[in-house]
Amino acid sequence: MSRKSLFPVFIMAVFLLWFASGCSTPTKTTHDHHDENIEVTSSTDVPPVFLEDFTQVTQDLYAQVGDHEQILRKLNCYCGCMDDNDPHDSLYRCFIVSKDLEGVHWTDHGATCGVCLLELRDVVKLTGEGKTFEQIKEHIEATYNQ
Repeated sequence: MSRKSLFPVFIMAVFLLWFASGCSTPTKTTHDHHDENIEVTSSTDVPPVFLEDFTQVTQDLYAQVGDHEQILRKLNCYCGCMDDNDPHDSLYRCFIVSKDLEGVHWTDHGATCGVCLLELRDVVKLTGEGKTFEQIKEHIEATYNQ
């Protein structure tokens, strides 16, 4: 084959390698029953980069997780993620898997789940209205525990 006829093959190979490398997600990890994107940041004040792929509403709700941690840790999530209980043991775990010396381990589960986002939205709204934890829990259960 001549150099001229190999050039299109070379270009195609370079394009395919470039395309494949752009599709990789280095922060993707698998947890037994969950296939979630996990990203570590230094604090709850520093949002994960994966949120750039979601709406401003989702980004704004994630920004509230740290401020509502104590309430979120006591509430169930009703999207079905708690059925496996790994690591979802509360609504909080739909957004943050854990915190340790490395930082905050964010998950994109909540960003990809309408129920999780709606529950978080309601917590933020009801807290802002001065509702007690009991009132918030009652609302979440009545609305989402179908």
